[in-house]
Amino acid sequence: MVELSSGVITPLQSIDFSHSAIGFHFSGRAFELPGWALVFTSNGTVPPSTWMDDQIFAIELVGNGRVFRLAHMHSIYNENIEHDYWAEPHGSVNHDFSKIVFTSNWGRTRTDQVDMFMIKLPDKWISLIP
Repeated sequence: MVELSSGVITPLQSIDFSHSAIGFHFSGRAFELPGWALVFTSNGTVPPSTWMDDQIFAIELVGNGRVFRLAHMHSIYNENIEHDYWAEPHGSVNHDFSKIVFTSNWGRTRTDQVDMFMIKLPDKWISLIP
């Protein structure tokens, strides 16, 4: 994480790239819950190689912050069929971090097989994280 006003860099979570390539998409639109961001990861392979492959998780934007896994993406791709960015899962969080929408091909290859899903988090979910 980089604080734009000062340029200070804060490491949030280590990423193991030794098993596979991993793609990331971020959503920081939860203006009513500052200090948190949503992370979407994909490596497109089955089975996943690390804990963060093909996941949706909330991350606290402080050093050694909390990570809260929300869902598995279930998106895959077949390199023999496609090399398509849109086959990767994408998503966004709403302003109060109570709803998340994301796309997934849910185990089917080809971009035209992508569906949209929504996660609704319980009220005060942040208080449930240790």
